[in-house]
Amino acid sequence: MLVKEETYFPQDQQWILRNLTKQFVRSEVIALKPEFIRGPSISVLGFGEVVMSRICWSTSSFASMSDTANISRGVWAGHRLGITTLARHRDETNEVGGWSDVSDEVARETAVIWESEYSADWRETLCNHWYQKYGGFSRPVY
Repeated sequence: MLVKEETYFPQDQQWILRNLTKQFVRSEVIALKPEFIRGPSISVLGFGEVVMSRICWSTSSFASMSDTANISRGVWAGHRLGITTLARHRDETNEVGGWSDVSDEVARETAVIWESEYSADWRETLCNHWYQKYGGFSRPVY
């Protein structure tokens, strides 16, 4: 059976990661380049990295990173999350209920984390690693 992702995950729509405590993050703000976005999948750095940086919880503040953002106390630890299209989100919520777009905040936090490991040119470094490994914008399909 061959399943085409675009059948279930439209690539012509904006996708969001939402924390069901009424916050969401837009894919186009966290993607390093627009061409890295394929529906809910974002190459190089995407929703998965956002989730991990915000849900980590440990009694130890040691994270084996130079990061000063203290991700060992994730602000979304224990929260319920989902990925959906922005249009579906708006239909479901009727754009009421106090939802906050935290995309810029998450982008800043992400920059602090990755810059602490790879210096100020971290975006270029990550993209170069990706190109060397995959030779393009997306992971190989198996």
